[in-house]
Amino acid sequence: ALRHFAAGDAHLPPDALTPALATHPEAVLAAFGERLRHGPGAAQALRTLADATTPVLARRVAAVVRDAVTRTPDTAAAVAEYVDRRLD
Repeated sequence: ALRHFAAGDAHLPPDALTPALATHPEAVLAAFGERLRHGPGAAQALRTLADATTPVLARRVAAVVRDAVTRTPDTAAAVAEYVDRRLD
C-alpha cells in the first residue's frame, strides 16, 4: 500500500495512511515524502499531514515538508496552506 501511495495511486488517498502514522511513522512519512516529490496531490497530502500530525510527530513531519518544498519548489503554495492549517 505504501508503494502505491508513494507512486500517486488515486485509489489510495492520503487519509488511508493516517492510522499507520502511530505505528509505523518512518515508513508512512517516507511514503508521504515520495508522493510529495513525485506524485500528484501534494495539497491533499499536506492537508492530511496537517490534520493528523501529533506533537510527537511534528518534527518528523516538518522535515518531510521541508524536504518536499526544497526538492519540488512548485509545492510552495501547498506548503504555505499546510503551515497556515498547522497554525490554526
